[in-house]
Amino acid sequence: MIIVTFCYTLSIAIISLISSPKLPKLGTNWDDKIFHAFAYLLLVVLWYIAGHYLKIAKPLFVAALFSIIYGIIIEVLQEQFTIARQLDVFDIFANCAGVLMATLGIMLKKTNIKNL
Repeated sequence: MIIVTFCYTLSIAIISLISSPKLPKLGTNWDDKIFHAFAYLLLVVLWYIAGHYLKIAKPLFVAALFSIIYGIIIEVLQEQFTIARQLDVFDIFANCAGVLMATLGIMLKKTNIKNL
């Protein structure tokens, strides 16, 4: 699972730093932001699971914090090292929305399991 998590994390960086890949169209004006939110939702989930394997204290907190910082770093790198890409504050917000959805979902799931 840890290898999958590292590969997924690396793939986000690669996809974010190469020329715009052709993403499927969802038919909204917010397609790019939806993809950002979903990508970072999955990033949190994977790092949360990996955190358990690595026996990290507070794996949800670490996964969420890492994902937010990682998203900001990727956006800054887009501005600094690519021609076709640029820093977009709304991408950072979309990344954070995905992190928040994953965090809340995991917290609710843990609460529901404890109450059974």
